[in-house]
Amino acid sequence: MAISDEDRKKSQSTRTAKMTKKQKVFIKAYSEACACNVSATCKAVGISRRLFYHWMADSEAFKDAIEDARESLIDLAETKLQQNIMEGKEASIFFYLKTQAKHRGYIETVEQKVQINPFEALMQELPDEPDMSDSSSINSQDYGKEDSN
Repeated sequence: MAISDEDRKKSQSTRTAKMTKKQKVFIKAYSEACACNVSATCKAVGISRRLFYHWMADSEAFKDAIEDARESLIDLAETKLQQNIMEGKEASIFFYLKTQAKHRGYIETVEQKVQINPFEALMQELPDEPDMSDSSSINSQDYGKEDSN
């Protein structure tokens, strides 16, 4: 069920009554001038990011207003994407199909061909330990003895 613009405005006015003047200034700048960029908005209104996150943790009204602003920006981006599709802009069409039409086969796959060096392949075929049952193998007690011949 969609919320009407009138209901949204009533909700926003009730919510903003619970915010400080500085928080209201922040919300206005965040949603209108700074495109929901926290760093840019903090700089524009003269507060620290730490204070922003403190407000997010302590004020449900502030947090809700931030979320509404983010959702509004997403709505705008979706509208622009739809406009681009209608105008035949291929990048937008490809993006939409890759993200929304996977069930129809519009999916990007990556092919990887792994080639092993022939020496590495040979090394992988050899046993890890030598076969010590062969009589021609050197005994461990023969190590370190000098040839007396």
